[in-house]
Amino acid sequence: MVKDLSRLGRNYVEMGNYIERVFPFLNVRFIAVTDDFDSFRPGTDLMMPLKNIVNEFYAKDIHQLQNI
Repeated sequence: MVKDLSRLGRNYVEMGNYIERVFPFLNVRFIAVTDDFDSFRPGTDLMMPLKNIVNEFYAKDIHQLQNI
């Protein structure tokens, strides 16, 4: 259980791999509270990839601003 999806990670590909393959294989239930994501609830797969992409771009933008 995490606060939101960005707390698990910000790499879109890696996050998708964990949530869609690794966690189900290990029978792990993943919950992101503020993003209202629960891996055991059907129909939550549509918004998760989009939120992960946004989180990844946000991290890259912040990194670029810190280097200015």
